[in-house]
Amino acid sequence: NERLGTHATKTRGMVRGGGRKPWKQKGTGRARAGSSRSPIWIGGGTTFGPQPRSYYKAMPRKARRLAVKSALSDKVNNSELYVLEEITL
Repeated sequence: NERLGTHATKTRGMVRGGGRKPWKQKGTGRARAGSSRSPIWIGGGTTFGPQPRSYYKAMPRKARRLAVKSALSDKVNNSELYVLEEITL
């Protein structure tokens, strides 16, 4: 889970500009257009591009406990970890 997840593209609402209609709706002979930042225009926003997200995947609780238990018991068997019953000062 070392993926950063910081990839991002701008949607049509995030791209700068494009607030005014490029030309009027009727009478020009051109196709109707409402914004110059539409995804089909050059310089327009991306429709379903990557957005920042988390790639975190939770490990099952039983598997995590078993892994810790296994690691600790291995250290005890190799005399790398000592278990004290009580501490007398």
